[in-house]
Amino acid sequence: MEMNMTYYKLWLKVSDVWTYQTKCTGDALPKKKEDPPVELTRTEGLKLKSNHTYRITNLQDAPYGLYVCESITDEGQKGEFKYSAAVSAGQEAVVMDQAIAASTTYTIDFQNNTPDTWTLSVYQTLPASPGLKSLSWKQTTVPKSGESGVQWNINYLVGVANYKQSGGKGVYKASQKLGTQLGQKWACRFESGAQQLFEDGGANPGQVLIQNKSGELANLGIGMDGDLALVQSNVYSGNGAQFEVAPVYWVALYKDVVQGEVISGNQVHGPLQVVFPGGVTQLTYEAYIDGSEFVFGLQGGKTLRAPLDQVEQRLRMLSAA
Repeated sequence: MEMNMTYYKLWLKVSDVWTYQTKCTGDALPKKKEDPPVELTRTEGLKLKSNHTYRITNLQDAPYGLYVCESITDEGQKGEFKYSAAVSAGQEAVVMDQAIAASTTYTIDFQNNTPDTWTLSVYQTLPASPGLKSLSWKQTTVPKSGESGVQWNINYLVGVANYKQSGGKGVYKASQKLGTQLGQKWACRFESGAQQLFEDGGANPGQVLIQNKSGELANLGIGMDGDLALVQSNVYSGNGAQFEVAPVYWVALYKDVVQGEVISGNQVHGPLQVVFPGGVTQLTYEAYIDGSEFVFGLQGGKTLRAPLDQVEQRLRMLSAA
């Protein structure tokens, strides 16, 4: 019987790359989601892990696909693997690009050359994914004649968010955050008294999917570098949130903004789109008074100008709201 079995390699996505885990033997793998799972027996390497997604190939590296290890027995010696999705060259390319981007630190500095204290907020949009709420993702508050900044790496996460009221503002606080890769699918389930996320197979390259299977409304989000950036709110059970992840960055000035607050047009100045030219990883934005104008913009680049009296009028309006 052993002679007729196929030998497989199992690769588990750890951090930003597929990492070789172990070797197994077993019968032919299923090719469709409706096919029954197949049992693989570990022959060499690390133990199998349940609820993890593996890329499985034979020893000739044929691209079979992505499989979820639904259960394990014999202390990780045997596992039942269910077909999840196909593996394409595009998925492999996305993983490699992501690994390179994750090793790069991006910086935005803010120089405040005005007589007031301002908060610089960096937020994201996903133009190919309409209906998402952009949150104040990275922010720094700088006093008059001061300087500070924010930094991030491109490490993606998914999260379940609870909506909070803070002075009438829409603020989303993550109740769970888990690292994700592009091309990954997740399921939100209600277990142990809370909505939780579980790996649920693969998605298209450049995409992250979260399916709500919790039986309750869910606020499902995606973020980067440890913080939520965008949320699909009130997703019905049985529906999903789809994120086509090609983020566009923006900066704007605020007098009063809370991290996780929905970006709703209450900025005092901006927004300005942030673009890192090829090879550039650090940008400096500044605010200053030029005669009767308030100026905010990229140092040595695009700036926005506004009459100082109108900026002061807007501040009074926002304070009274």
